[in-house]
Amino acid sequence: MTRRFTALATLAVALLLTACGAADQPDSPAQAGQGQGADGALLSVPQAQQGAEQWWNDHEQALLKRDLAALARLVALPQAGPELELVRAALATHQGVIAQPRQPSAVRVHVPAAQRWPVPVLAVYDVPGSGGARATHVAVLLMKLNPGSALVATANATLDAAEPSLDTDAAGYVRMGAPASQLGTAFATYMEDVVHATPAPSPAPFAPGKLTSEAAGADAAFLRDPGGHSHGSLSTVDIEYSPVPTASPVFELAGGAGGFTLVAATRQETLHPLQGQVLNQDAQRRNYGIDLAPGQYQQIAIASLEVLALTVPPAGTPATVVGSGGGVTSEG
Repeated sequence: MTRRFTALATLAVALLLTACGAADQPDSPAQAGQGQGADGALLSVPQAQQGAEQWWNDHEQALLKRDLAALARLVALPQAGPELELVRAALATHQGVIAQPRQPSAVRVHVPAAQRWPVPVLAVYDVPGSGGARATHVAVLLMKLNPGSALVATANATLDAAEPSLDTDAAGYVRMGAPASQLGTAFATYMEDVVHATPAPSPAPFAPGKLTSEAAGADAAFLRDPGGHSHGSLSTVDIEYSPVPTASPVFELAGGAGGFTLVAATRQETLHPLQGQVLNQDAQRRNYGIDLAPGQYQQIAIASLEVLALTVPPAGTPATVVGSGGGVTSEG
């Protein structure tokens, strides 16, 4: 059985997609609105700072308490998929999601200089590592849909390093580039081409690395030899990538070096057992992960969200992955 999002998450998604669709149209008085910030902006930097800090605290409490309803108010698609599934799996197995709320050592917000509803906010949280591990930098794309709404997260990614330096004006607002609406499609198409041995575009739209060329190569090897990658339990495997229609605002980098954005795609993997056999998920959920209930299956389909944090250089050169996020959205 494939798990599905809650009605609350669906409502949040519908609101977000409606608002994001409007953002692609020319400005209108209703979209431009009246400045709400202290400096005349729809959303001021201090307001965004306060909202981003509040979002983190509320999000941590929702994860700690495994509160699906609260979480559904804080995240929208595509981010809602893996987060709600994570909490559902924790509830089903009587496990916790986090042991205690994590407190960032610093929170930085990046707010567009030119604004209309919905206003995107890039928040970067410095999250202390556990057991002496170094701090991680988590980039979260937040949206404020209208003057009365709280911030809602649509995507996040853990960065490989600190966030790139952005191009800000004298008031501290970030200059924005054209939305990267086609990058998610380009990523899904690129992965599909490499995985299924179809000639990929040349030059490749993405720089080689563990989440692009290496991940696609591993998937291609899995398709060619599923038995060899599963101790002989599988006969065939299907793998498909699809783009996720979502807002991908581009925050310009300092010095005219391009931009920074988050894009998303889905990965669907279907496992087929040898003829006359079944795939067995043990009672402890060790064979195929905690998202799949114990039992015997004629096939197992695993859907995942792939979120990439990218630096997008000027036209003609590939985008570079600088962080990643996502997770399982359904399994059954």
